[in-house]
Amino acid sequence: MIKKMLEKGSISISEDVFSIIAAIVIDDMDEIATTVSNIKDDFIRVVNRKGNQKGIIVDNNEEEVSIDVRISVYLGTNICELCKGLQQKISEEIEVMTGIKVANVNVYVDSVKVKEKGIIQNIG
Repeated sequence: MIKKMLEKGSISISEDVFSIIAAIVIDDMDEIATTVSNIKDDFIRVVNRKGNQKGIIVDNNEEEVSIDVRISVYLGTNICELCKGLQQKISEEIEVMTGIKVANVNVYVDSVKVKEKGIIQNIG
């Protein structure tokens, strides 16, 4: 939970808000097949009850957040350009919507999927 002081009081923003914003940004990007989680991330989500979005981990200190995103991309995607754009868009959306600074967005590409006639095949 991040607490921010305003002129007439304070607001508290849950880590879930940041992960939901990141999930919405990811959903809007056609080159991303899905988010990916591993057993460690799933365990952390259950134990800490943080970051309810699969494949998205939010860490924070009192003034800024760090986001880790694990994704699967479609074959033929320029991964470097996609990741740069994803980092920029997540940072912008979080800062605009919450006023909280984003320290970094770490993107992990865990697999590549093939899209064939409406069927998605995992190849990585």
